Order: sequence, then C-alpha cells, then structure tokens
Amino acid sequence: MAQTWDPDSYAQSGAFVHGLAGGVMEWLNPQPSERILDLGCGDGQLTLRLAATGAKVTGVDASPEMVAAARARGADAVQGNAESLPFADYTFNAVFSNAVLHWVRDHDAMMNEVRRVLKPGGRFVAEFGGHGNIAAIRVALMAVLERHNFAGKEDG
Repeated sequence: MAQTWDPDSYAQSGAFVHGLAGGVMEWLNPQPSERILDLGCGDGQLTLRLAATGAKVTGVDASPEMVAAARARGADAVQGNAESLPFADYTFNAVFSNAVLHWVRDHDAMMNEVRRVLKPGGRFVAEFGGHGNIAAIRVALMAVLERHNFAGKEDG
C-alpha cells in the first residue's frame, strides 16, 4: 500500500514532529561543512534547521509532494526511497532521520543503503516510534476508558 502525504495537512497535524527533534539533533551534532543526508525529510523543516549549522544537508523523501514542499522552503531535497537511495557510495558524513523509519518497509535494505552512502567512520543518527514508546500514554488512556466504561470493548 503506497503512502500519500499532503504537506498542508502535515503542517497542521504533524508540526509537533519537527518541534520535538531537538534531542536527536543534539545527538547528530552537525558540524560546519560536513555532508548530511536527511532521510525522510518531509517538508524540509529539519533539513533547514540542520543546514543552519553550516552543514551541507540534502533531504530525501519518497513523497513527491513533500519533496516539492521542502524545495519550496529552500531545502535541497530529492525524491527517493530509503531502500534504494539515489546517491553515490560514500557521499555523506552522517545520515539523520527523525520520525520516519517506522514507515520503511524493508529495514535490511534501508540499513544497507545507509551503510553504502556513509563515508567510512560516518554516523547514523535516527529516532522513530517503536514498541513501548508510548507506554505511559497507553496506561493513562486505558484508565480514562475504564472510568467511562469503555474498557475491554472491541468496538466503539
């Protein structure tokens, strides 16, 4: 099933994603003049924040609409998917990805591509949803549902 993304809808409902990326950007610790790939760049908000550090940042996203939105913001962005990156071997000092990898279908292929495009000694810094990430939210939600007699119901 193909994913479709609407930059306007994303700006309204997903803006919090790039707003919460400070920690993962700190882990990346971008340096001036190094080449960084923003894997799953979306609308380019984080691509531009990374570029503001002086790094040469290229975004890549599978969605042509999101790539167009990133370019409209002034980001260097190309269309491509994580399982088959459109870059030469050993191009980047770092690959950065925020809130994207849970959308990738073939993680083995993606990791092979990340390894291929990284320069020797390069780094891969990523954050994405995973099992247990929202455990506290889930517990709180279940408690509220139980208080309102919805606990354990299969349908609405």
